[in-house]
Amino acid sequence: GKGPKGQLELVFGRNGVLKFALLGDLLSWPGRIRAGLGAFVGHAAPPPKEETIRQWVERILGEEVFLRCIDPFVSGVYAGNPETLSMKAALPKIARIEDISYGIGWNKGGALFYGGLKRQVELTKERKADPPAPEWPEFEYGNPGSFQKGLGTLPYTIQQKLGDEKIKLQWKLVQLEKDNDGIYQATFDTPDGSQTLRAKTVVSTAPAHALPGIFDSVLPGAHVLFDKIRSEIDRIGIYHPPVAAVTVAYPKQSFRDVELPNGFGNLQTL
Repeated sequence: GKGPKGQLELVFGRNGVLKFALLGDLLSWPGRIRAGLGAFVGHAAPPPKEETIRQWVERILGEEVFLRCIDPFVSGVYAGNPETLSMKAALPKIARIEDISYGIGWNKGGALFYGGLKRQVELTKERKADPPAPEWPEFEYGNPGSFQKGLGTLPYTIQQKLGDEKIKLQWKLVQLEKDNDGIYQATFDTPDGSQTLRAKTVVSTAPAHALPGIFDSVLPGAHVLFDKIRSEIDRIGIYHPPVAAVTVAYPKQSFRDVELPNGFGNLQTL
């Protein structure tokens, strides 16, 4: 739901999180008690080293919450392994709640629930102080959205605004070299054939699996990104997991919540 009322329903409603956690079958009673202690009483202090998602969740909410709630969620959303993903890198907003919790003077044990409440109050104030522009379409914070004509809308619009002399689309970098004057020469495969551009600076956001052989002459040490054996996680180089998106539709009457809207997030209005 929208606004404070919707948030209260999410937590305390007849199908809310509180009822789901306390009366559902997802967690055992020992698991609920362990999670409750970390959320409302306190937990072990963070270690000096960076934690993985699993380490962070187990330290605060217990192993059962990780195995039954967080592991399926993270594995699906990130297509990654929560036992190797960095908590602060993958879920920085949630990780920050622990810092906020310890910042509450009387909350010596760092109980997570109170930090979450404080952050929610901060967010409400921030959104009131900086509301969305009136010409924006209506949306709910936290819900995903997209463009009516797909994500390609963004680069095509940028090209339209800046001009096709500055923004080149469908140009694939195939080689990058540096001449004796320190100027980069970038060779591209384009719809009009091979094209070479000269530049003082090059910034790349291409994924690691697309770079072997391209940067060899300018970054001789870059090969470790592609072929270094990382035995601790049984991977070679930087791993980019394959992802498949599957869309499933159910009749509306299959859900208990008869007010459930059609569609998903902001996509329902497209």
